[in-house]
Amino acid sequence: MAGNIVNTIHEDQNGNIWIGTGAYLNKGGGVSKFDGEKWTIYTNEDELVGKIITRIKEDSKGNIWIISLKRGISKYTPETTSLRSDL
Repeated sequence: MAGNIVNTIHEDQNGNIWIGTGAYLNKGGGVSKFDGEKWTIYTNEDELVGKIITRIKEDSKGNIWIISLKRGISKYTPETTSLRSDL
């Protein structure tokens, strides 16, 4: 996982498990996605805004919205598997 302190967990409409991690004075942090077989880690290097993730939400189109503490919002689009933070 991206970090060892879990702040939020979300299961999307496709059954993927999203885990938001991170804390002050703690190395690591970001988002981990488990698709039932493998983990994918998203961090600042992947366009994720911030490393302390406080919420993960999904809209009606299946986009995943990732909210970080004091840094903003990132959007994951499943069709393109892209992560954007320049919203």
